[in-house]
Amino acid sequence: MTAIACVPPEWLKLVLEKKGYKVKRDTKFNWTLTRESEEDSEPIVIPKRGNLVSLEIMMGTLVAAHILPGEYFELKALVEAEMKKVSN
Repeated sequence: MTAIACVPPEWLKLVLEKKGYKVKRDTKFNWTLTRESEEDSEPIVIPKRGNLVSLEIMMGTLVAAHILPGEYFELKALVEAEMKKVSN
């Protein structure tokens, strides 16, 4: 079974956007995202600083966003494919 590993902050943000979250606030240090379909949804904050998001923050984010591991890997694969296209 594949384990969840730390990813760059931008990747985690893109995974959430694929799940239907939108950036509500963008500051120098964080992105604050909420569900596009639910105005009163609990905001999720992703730190921008650092090369990778810590495992604790990633797991808390996935739980808050109701993203199960299988779904996470599917969304992450989509993000990886998009990032490869951009870099080529």
